Amino acid sequence: MFNVKSLLWSMALVGCLQFSCTAQEPKTEELPAPTRSGGKPIMEAFNNRHTERKFLNDKQIPKQILSNLLWATWGVNRDDGRHTAPTAKNNQEIEVYVAKADGLWRYDPANNALVLFQAGDARLGRFKEAPVMFYYVAPDNDHWAPMHVGSLYQNAGLYCASVGLGNVVLGSVDKEINAKYTFPKGWVAIAAQAFGWPEGTKRIDPSKMPKNPGRGPAIPSGVDIKK
Repeated sequence: MFNVKSLLWSMALVGCLQFSCTAQEPKTEELPAPTRSGGKPIMEAFNNRHTERKFLNDKQIPKQILSNLLWATWGVNRDDGRHTAPTAKNNQEIEVYVAKADGLWRYDPANNALVLFQAGDARLGRFKEAPVMFYYVAPDNDHWAPMHVGSLYQNAGLYCASVGLGNVVLGSVDKEINAKYTFPKGWVAIAAQAFGWPEGTKRIDPSKMPKNPGRGPAIPSGVDIKK
């Protein structure tokens, strides 16, 4: 006897198999291991921390520096999965999305990698010409979220002060970000931070920077970046 129910189940199974075969995993960009030692003393980094609003927009941030920056901001620094920044009751309900010319990427701190969220230039707002921007995304109903965001962007700012990278925190671009991107249900962008090499200062070519600038000057003085 012909079993319609069995036929429908078989068709559904075939459809699922076809979908699983054709569906592609999100594109992943592996980052070099972050450099966790050296750098400037913390008090010197505090002394050098400042907001920078003029960047050399055509000078990219090397992948090693980006990896270090992301790790300093929200990386995993212990075997139990805890991070470089604290969260209330260790809820860890915050994500860093990296906006670049080639797309919006979600930072995966456990694997030290970027996972493509959406292709296309993702930089928005007044500083959309900066080489890299971070979007800090958290649950809309989490009243601790602004505090968590502040912890992360302060970490990022201190790392920038350690290596001579410029940064500026943006609290007015969240509506533009949330209008363009649909984050996981209930999650929204809270703030953003733009990064780039400061304009009008003598710098070496960032691609030639060492993995860790050590305790001396972050970038040798008297050397112009090549135009």
